[in-house]
Amino acid sequence: MIFAAKFRKLCTMKSFANISQFYFFLVLIGALALIHGVPRPSVSETFKASPNTNVFRVSESYAAGYGSFFSSIVWVGAMFDYADVLFDDGSSERLPSIIQQATDLDTLWYQPSLMAGWMIPELPGFSARDAIPFLSTGARRFPQRWQFRLTWAQYILESSEMDLESARDSAYRILLPLTTSSDSIPMYARNLAFTLLNKNGRPSEAVDILVQSYLQIPDRLVRYQYQRKIGDLLARNQVSLNSDSAAFMGAIGSMLDTDPVQAGTAKALLIRMVQPETKNVALLEARHLAQQFREYQSTQLGETR
Repeated sequence: MIFAAKFRKLCTMKSFANISQFYFFLVLIGALALIHGVPRPSVSETFKASPNTNVFRVSESYAAGYGSFFSSIVWVGAMFDYADVLFDDGSSERLPSIIQQATDLDTLWYQPSLMAGWMIPELPGFSARDAIPFLSTGARRFPQRWQFRLTWAQYILESSEMDLESARDSAYRILLPLTTSSDSIPMYARNLAFTLLNKNGRPSEAVDILVQSYLQIPDRLVRYQYQRKIGDLLARNQVSLNSDSAAFMGAIGSMLDTDPVQAGTAKALLIRMVQPETKNVALLEARHLAQQFREYQSTQLGETR
């Protein structure tokens, strides 16, 4: 009765402000129906559902023009359900599908997808595998958010469903797009792809892709970090130049920054240094290159004086 009286009163108001209140009230009604009146599928049904199913069609009709608003309301409902699971032993069965609705309603809001990736493996009856669809979607929608790919790769590496070599290869492919991003990505997140590739017994490919990534990044700080990673890959493959190491890395950095021809020569030398069959000859060339670089530095220093 109270609801009906309030609705009739709003319908008879004629000022612009009251009309705005009326529409806002209708939006709230739609939001409540979206949260409480629409049956939710299980998480497996959510991921398999067609966009033409009733659940998604109802969501889209309610959210027309109000996607962010509705998404916020659905997300608040999800947080209440999550609190019930944590503190009152509530059911977690519908929580992933609620979060899925929030991410579908506002595709420009990254937090629900990312938090779902972290929350869902902790829910009773769910695992990291159930969180991967949220992380993969988030990685596609928000390529600048490196947390999606790093968490996704972590779950793959921790998975017991594949052998270690396959897991490393899959995680490497997930992380590879981070290597050429110019955004503020932590060094360990950039370098993990090369480390995984090297651990899988493919050092030549790791060096090749590392140099390619270096050449695509204009940021001088990232290039410096990649030069250090080149030295790390050489050390991991028992390649040591001892006292010539610093001069050699200086020469490699100079060649990579000079022109494509010099960069190609440097990359070819580095690849031969990590291949067992060409390592010894390549080390001799590397020492000669280090000596040439020291002489060049001495000449430059003399001219400056």
